[in-house]
Amino acid sequence: MQTSIREKNLAFLGKLRPDLLELYESGGNDGVETVTSKSSLPVFRYRGTAFHSLYKPEEEAARFVNTLKKFSSDVEKAWVFGMGYAHHLRSLMDNGVELTVFEPSEEIFRSAVDNADIADVIERCRIVVGSGFVEAIRNADLKNGCLLIHRPYLRFFESEFLKIESAFVVRSYLREKGLRVMLVGPIYGGSETTFRYAAAALENLGVDVSLFDASEFAPAYLKLDGVTSNDVHRRQLKSIFSGMLGEAVPARADHIKPDLIVVMAQAPLEISAMQRLKKLKTPIAYWFVENFHSMKYWEEIAPMCDYFFTIQRGEFFEKLKAAHVRNVSYLPQAASPAHHRPLRLNAADREHYGSNLSFMGAGYPNRQHFFHGLLDYDFKVWGTEWDLNSEVGLRLQNKNVRLEPGEYIKIFSASRINLNLHSSTMHAGIDPVGDFVNPRVFEIAACGGFSLVDNRDELPPLMEPGREIETFSTLAELREKVEYYLGRQDDRRKIAQAGRKRVLEDHTFEYRMEELLKIIILNEGDSLGGGAEKKYPRNVVKNMMEEGADDAELVKFLENFNPIKKFNIEKAVEKINGGNGALDRAELILLMMNQLQIPE
Repeated sequence: MQTSIREKNLAFLGKLRPDLLELYESGGNDGVETVTSKSSLPVFRYRGTAFHSLYKPEEEAARFVNTLKKFSSDVEKAWVFGMGYAHHLRSLMDNGVELTVFEPSEEIFRSAVDNADIADVIERCRIVVGSGFVEAIRNADLKNGCLLIHRPYLRFFESEFLKIESAFVVRSYLREKGLRVMLVGPIYGGSETTFRYAAAALENLGVDVSLFDASEFAPAYLKLDGVTSNDVHRRQLKSIFSGMLGEAVPARADHIKPDLIVVMAQAPLEISAMQRLKKLKTPIAYWFVENFHSMKYWEEIAPMCDYFFTIQRGEFFEKLKAAHVRNVSYLPQAASPAHHRPLRLNAADREHYGSNLSFMGAGYPNRQHFFHGLLDYDFKVWGTEWDLNSEVGLRLQNKNVRLEPGEYIKIFSASRINLNLHSSTMHAGIDPVGDFVNPRVFEIAACGGFSLVDNRDELPPLMEPGREIETFSTLAELREKVEYYLGRQDDRRKIAQAGRKRVLEDHTFEYRMEELLKIIILNEGDSLGGGAEKKYPRNVVKNMMEEGADDAELVKFLENFNPIKKFNIEKAVEKINGGNGALDRAELILLMMNQLQIPE
């Protein structure tokens, strides 16, 4: 009896990829229609669109090889986005290229197993199905590699491809050339935590990060409030202090000579400092994580930047275009999974931070007004700048004392419902112009918390209302949903789990920094940081492993460290001292080097 295509494919999966066999058996392929091409090969339509030629799909392979030839001749590995029925992969496989295939659709993969002979692909290629493709390329050796896309996939899976493109462009560039970034932060304010999360994300990507941390000067800056009771004099003193601090930024940049300068919103950079910064001829990127309707300083700063990233588009993009601002890109806020994660709270913390309904944030006028309609609930308010003498202010748990970020997470984790009302100084309740989303949208979800957020125009592309997050448009609707979800723990948990999954897949600071760097790298090319003339530290672990490849003991020891970060001799000594058994030669040398170090 002749073995069917499906049986043959399943046999190969069972032998070589039992994980994919399990995935195949977990669902169906109802969205895929299989048809026969004019050359008798099976092809398919996905949501009505043909993904292969309906005439001669075998000719797609030749076109793909021609695409490969556009890259340098030393390409040894290719990552292909879109497996389909694999017609376009045959010539690549025959050309001796090491092939990794990313299939974003489980439905298309199951249909391929059922209808197309892909046994050779299963046997000779690495196949990644679903959302794991970004991590796969992040962990891959990208040397002598290229990224290809089967074009029909862009119509339905563009966002998935853009993520993998960002990962590929940035990781391959960093591996080959490295990148030194100077990150400039604010003295204080809401963007300070964003500055720290962005710094950690850049380091995780393997970037050599140098911080200009203006918050180190915050105590002196804030002490100026006590010098005089005259508001005009206070503002003048603070302006002088901020201006002095801003002038230190180009001085620092001239000293360390970064390849790229990334500036956070609220950084102490005025016109004169920006002009000095531009004279260094180093690309300047600015992440404006503020509401352009109320924060107008962008009008002076944005035209002086080489790259300007915003959390709003639409009207803001039009205004930036009219101001002749170059290279404007949308880059929404994000979460930091290393910090924003589910916590198991002890009984005392659950009692202290927990409530049926909670809010954490600053006491903007619209919130002070709107929350009067919620005082009949078990409702705890946290944050700063609240009127402690008002009815809402009496619910403030921390009496305007600034909370530590770790306390935010306890609030998100302990509250049955986390309320998220976006701030406004111009409205008495919900801001009808919902053209951005605040960090709490992502942070609460990353912590596994359930939240109710005011309806925002920009929310649905980021988080799906009703499935990954819940929304409200009026006080009456909010009260109705509070009543509904307080009595439905399973529904809250289901939405919270879906929201956390979405944030981890799409909305981390690593993804945001990859997107930022991708845009700059693709635009700057080899000119970024001086091209061939720039010099990078050789003490990155992976570089040390390559240069010391002949020393097996050294390579084995270096495998204990993150390959994309600088080698730190103090941490190496800590690891050696914490180990057991006799010291090998590499460990002895490192201990001796540590003793001989001369402090800077």
